[in-house]
Amino acid sequence: MNSRILMVLACVVLLVSAGDTWALGRRRVAPKRPKCFIEPQAQFLYWNTNNYVDLLVSNMSSSWTLKLKATNAIVNQTSLGRRFSIIPQGKKTVLTASANTGRSIIKLKSQSFNVIKPPRPQLLLLVNGKEYNGVAPISKKSNLKVKVKPDKDFQTHFPLDAKYRIVRVYLYAQRSLGAPTKIGSYNGYSVDATKGVSVKLGSKLKADPPGTKCFLKVDKFFRLNCKNKMIPVKLSERELWLGFIIK
Repeated sequence: MNSRILMVLACVVLLVSAGDTWALGRRRVAPKRPKCFIEPQAQFLYWNTNNYVDLLVSNMSSSWTLKLKATNAIVNQTSLGRRFSIIPQGKKTVLTASANTGRSIIKLKSQSFNVIKPPRPQLLLLVNGKEYNGVAPISKKSNLKVKVKPDKDFQTHFPLDAKYRIVRVYLYAQRSLGAPTKIGSYNGYSVDATKGVSVKLGSKLKADPPGTKCFLKVDKFFRLNCKNKMIPVKLSERELWLGFIIK
């Protein structure tokens, strides 16, 4: 047998024994399995908040369509394709990513995420447009507002979920040694509380002497999320009271 033919046969034997297959002179390479990473936009998933999650997939055909399912959450796919909107409803959610190849559904990855409540906002008292220091006596003619100050980082990343409403504010005056007397009520339901609920003193404190201690009590305080769902905000009883002194 020709020595050149023998050499070719030997090479073929070596290739086959090494696990390689050839067809029409070309090597068949099995496609690599796609690798998937589930990347939330923030460090946490926030409860009842529109969290964006990106699916980063390698070795994926451009013709495939990405899908994402979640437990205890509302899921919507954005126009970007690989980005999804997740609104968790529970304390934990499991995200499962898959790809539709046109012939079958390939499961890419499943990952569990803890869900936390958004950071609590602060209540501030504004006197003539400036934050009150809680010490200096104020005029009875002052323009007062009760304002909600959202957590700065939360408001930056989730502006549509950092809206707040104060249903009602009560005005109290300390006119005796007993409990303060309720002397006024202000409706703030239709007002953006991040801009402030106006409190007009009018003649309510006309007969009260300088040095009288007064209080504003916030009642029924809500956060509005991206779906305009009203979610109660729980602050301590002390945080719901704002005090000032008249001169």
